Parts: sequence; structure tokens; C-alpha cells
Amino acid sequence: MRVCLLNPNSTEAMTDEMVAAARAVASTGTKIEGITASEVPATIEGYRDEALAAAAVAAIVEES
Repeated sequence: MRVCLLNPNSTEAMTDEMVAAARAVASTGTKIEGITASEVPATIEGYRDEALAAAAVAAIVEES
């Protein structure tokens, strides 16, 4: 199985933490990948940040 975690903010360290947490509980043979959104805020702290992050995640999903 392949699991792709999409981090909607641009903080690579957060993506790395999410991937590590998922790998710690994943079944044997499960591949965990992380993708960090680009050209978005480092943190999501309001409606504008949410809108930018949502658009970035939608673009990542379309590309995959």
C-alpha cells in the first residue's frame, strides 16, 4: 500500500514529522511519502492562508 501525506503548509520539518509518525504505525510493506505544498505560508493561521493552502493541495492532487 502507498500512503501520500500532503502537508498544506510550506514547513518541510512538519512534513518530516508527519511522515515519521505515520511510518511508526504503518503496517509492514506500507510506503509512506510526504509532499510539502510550495508557495504557501509556513503556517495556516487564517482564512487567507486556508484558501492558499487548499488551492495548493488541489494542484498537487491534480498533478498526481
